[in-house]
Amino acid sequence: MSRKGKPAASRRAVRLGLVGALVALLFYSTGSLGRSNQETEEDREISELEHEDGSDFGAAIDGSKGAAAAAAAAGQVAASTFAGKAASGAGTASAVNGTAAGDMVIQVQVGTHRKYGLPDDEVTEAVLAASQRHGEVHKAGPLPADFWTADKRAWREEVFNGIVARDMAQPRSRQYWEADATGELALKPLALPFPLCHTYVNHKYRVIFIIHPKSASTATKRYMTLCRLEQTDSCLSPLEDAAELVPLQDKWQEYFVFTFIRNPWARAYSSWKFLREGFMLRPGGTGQHGQHGPPCVGGAWADYCGDPLLLGRMCLAQPHCCPGKESAHFMFYHMTDQATCLLTAKGQLAVDFIGRVEHVDEDMQAAVKLINSRLLPGVPPLSLPAEVAAINIGPKRGEDRPPDNSRYLPAFQGNAAPCFAKLARFYEKDVKLMFPALYELEQGGPAEKVEEEEEPGMADPPAR
Repeated sequence: MSRKGKPAASRRAVRLGLVGALVALLFYSTGSLGRSNQETEEDREISELEHEDGSDFGAAIDGSKGAAAAAAAAGQVAASTFAGKAASGAGTASAVNGTAAGDMVIQVQVGTHRKYGLPDDEVTEAVLAASQRHGEVHKAGPLPADFWTADKRAWREEVFNGIVARDMAQPRSRQYWEADATGELALKPLALPFPLCHTYVNHKYRVIFIIHPKSASTATKRYMTLCRLEQTDSCLSPLEDAAELVPLQDKWQEYFVFTFIRNPWARAYSSWKFLREGFMLRPGGTGQHGQHGPPCVGGAWADYCGDPLLLGRMCLAQPHCCPGKESAHFMFYHMTDQATCLLTAKGQLAVDFIGRVEHVDEDMQAAVKLINSRLLPGVPPLSLPAEVAAINIGPKRGEDRPPDNSRYLPAFQGNAAPCFAKLARFYEKDVKLMFPALYELEQGGPAEKVEEEEEPGMADPPAR
């Protein structure tokens, strides 16, 4: 499925097999991608969280104002005129649009109610849970083209960099985060995706697949080489050109749009561990390959959970501590939410089907069934390979067996207990999408069922 109007040399060589994507997600759910050793190490380290005070970054880069100025001078952080518009509102938190980043100070009025300050048993229930909204849903319209087209990438990055510049100007102290108990300070920089919503398309099967970082997307990408070797009718191609869906409203409605999402608290811990251990030097390191600087700070979980911009900001302030081509850009991408890329400009759902990573085998079967029910005449149905079923053969899970997310519970217990509320505020769009009853309660209203056509309500994309 070639891209019209683009020379062969400039086409994206990596393509994703539709069936391969489905298989990859199934493999992800059964642990067949060689994750056992990694999880053993993860389980060991997460058990130590209760003894971690997480105080290594606040003192090391207090305010980050000097680092922000240096980064801006190096062209790494652009103070954007969109910074004020791009923040999606956080109570009394505000920044004056167009003000220099170093002059921006967020004012706080501390309240008495600690947002998402749930009892321990309810925190446990939330961390263990898969999305309450799943399966076939009502699709209200398209995802805004500005969120997934390649030609708008520079604009999206400019807006996001402006938010980062504003964030780097804020003080970093224990008092800062203690004052955030009500959630009024929680930065919400995700009014648009960074750098883009990762969408894939197959025009023959009329399918659009939206993936998110740390939501089985890596497992999916393992199968992209299937279509490098042999172009088949079921290949998925990156969707970054609006000309492929004209008119957008009609084509988006005609195609089957689906996604898989993951519990936001489990995903946040997984992201932190993945980034800290895979792309940053250990605390105390001074650099490698001839690049040296002050000792690297740790970026502990207790700090990150209250400030998911932390690792990206650390890489801007101490680039020698983040060797390799990924650097801060990669860090910021992995702290993006999931809901932003699943909503129309009016905040309604832009997908036909929501699958749960925690129940990927069951939900993928349902997605394939729906895809096959919408085929045009003459298009052969999709089927999951027989070997996948064989992989899933084994003793049935007992009813009392804890779900996979149970291994993340220590990250939200003991000294790390405040992490639950902090991440709930930062990823409030995801909470609203996946756990609408919890969201409604925290807004002070009744926990009423919200219709999909009206949920989750969000502001329009920032004006340009």
